[in-house]
Amino acid sequence: FVSIKNIYVWHDHSNENIDRHLNSIPLPQASLPTMPKILIIASNHGDLAGKPNGTYLPELTHAVEVFAAEGIEYDLASPKGGKIPGYGEDADDVTKKLLADAEFAARLESTKCLEDVDGSLYDAIFYPGGYGLLFDLSENATAHKLVTAAYESQKPIAAVCHGPAALAKIKLADGETLLIADKEVTGFTREEE
Repeated sequence: FVSIKNIYVWHDHSNENIDRHLNSIPLPQASLPTMPKILIIASNHGDLAGKPNGTYLPELTHAVEVFAAEGIEYDLASPKGGKIPGYGEDADDVTKKLLADAEFAARLESTKCLEDVDGSLYDAIFYPGGYGLLFDLSENATAHKLVTAAYESQKPIAAVCHGPAALAKIKLADGETLLIADKEVTGFTREEE
């Protein structure tokens, strides 16, 4: 094996030695582009009038399916961390498929605690819907800070179905202006419930 000005030559052509030699070549530490990463914020609240609740799982699973198809990474976070309760497990094939996936199921059992999340590591924030977030995310100061910082850094903030309720009381860094002020936002009304 001979190295002359970053040109690498070796004479033993067995597969084992080729692998060993290739692994010994010092490669330049280039800055490679990274794929986007999304923070998905979900609820830990799992009860509504004595019935199972939390995140409406199809609104999570369909988003995750799209992210995966596009090669976009994501992390799940919740106010307390750990397991996020949900409902709608049998709503459709996408949801059933993802819930049967061991890696996805493990993510649902071990979400990051919002207090431990570094928002600068994410390129967007997404709230799936479900009634649970009305109880533990609509006024969660940590979630509000993460969303405010992301928004003021020009990062997308998205929410589906009941998810916009988590955005309703978020104030920008000036402490006065609501995030949703002067914006069109859709979501469920009390009358629709």
